[in-house]
Amino acid sequence: YLLDVFFFLVSFFSFFVDFLASFLKDLDNVIDIRTIGLVAGIELKTREDGVGKRVYDVWENCFENNLLTRFTGETLAISPPLIVS
Repeated sequence: YLLDVFFFLVSFFSFFVDFLASFLKDLDNVIDIRTIGLVAGIELKTREDGVGKRVYDVWENCFENNLLTRFTGETLAISPPLIVS
């Protein structure tokens, strides 16, 4: 029963993740936004001074503002902290 409630909540909140992430699509440096479940991947344009420089700066700014994210290449991934015990 508890697992059913968990899956319902994830599907319910994934709608909001997709909806809120879609607001970023019109920003100048955003190429693409992909969401699956509670994870949003935001692909950024490569800066002229090197691959990964822009996404690293965004990641660093997020970290300084207590938002935990991760990045690979030019894609920043945002998801809620998931803790399994």
